Amino acid sequence: MSGEVNTRAIVYDESGRKELARVVLNGYNITAGGPLGRHGTMRSFKIEDGVLWDQWSLGTRLVIRAEDGQQAFGRIAAHPAAIGAVGLIEFLG
Repeated sequence: MSGEVNTRAIVYDESGRKELARVVLNGYNITAGGPLGRHGTMRSFKIEDGVLWDQWSLGTRLVIRAEDGQQAFGRIAAHPAAIGAVGLIEFLG
C-alpha cells in the first residue's frame, strides 16, 4: 500500500506535561497536515504502553506529540475494545 505510514506518538494530558500513553497512529500519510492531520482528521491507533480509558470516557482534550516533534490537540473518539485492537483519535487542531 503506497503511502501507508505508522507514526509513533506520545499522548499527554491537556497541559502537555503528564505522559499518559505511547501509541502508534496507523493509516496513510496525511500530507496537508503532516502526520497528525488537521482539525477533524481521524487516525486509527494502537496503544503500546499506558491507559486512555478515563480520557475516552470523559472526552478529555489531549496533546498528541508525534515522533518528529509536531503536536496537536485531540481526543479519543473510539477506545480500543481489547488489547491489541485499534481505536480512533480525532484531531482538534
